[in-house]
Amino acid sequence: METTFKILPQHAEEILQLAHHIVARHVENGASSPLKVQHVAEINAKASAAQSKHAEGMRFLKFAQELFKERDQLMGITQPEFTPKNILFYIQSVQETLLGTAGSEDELTQWGFSGE
Repeated sequence: METTFKILPQHAEEILQLAHHIVARHVENGASSPLKVQHVAEINAKASAAQSKHAEGMRFLKFAQELFKERDQLMGITQPEFTPKNILFYIQSVQETLLGTAGSEDELTQWGFSGE
């Protein structure tokens, strides 16, 4: 039974892990490594740069997730319905005020509310 390795990793972490493993194995094998030194040097340089960009991106992703969480709290998306002091609470208050004073649904539409 013949085994072939044709499937290359497709995810960033897996690609970086394989690149670092190849470099480590090449260094371990030293002069007996079948790989060209310049190719391994390129892999190492690009993997190091990619690892740095990946780490930076993950930091920004975490920061972005925190910002979106704070945004959602301000809007009231992540809170029970009609929780005071968020945008949806105030919008509901505006809607109730307009429903009490508006003569038609068209007036609510002018304020941006839709009937759907």
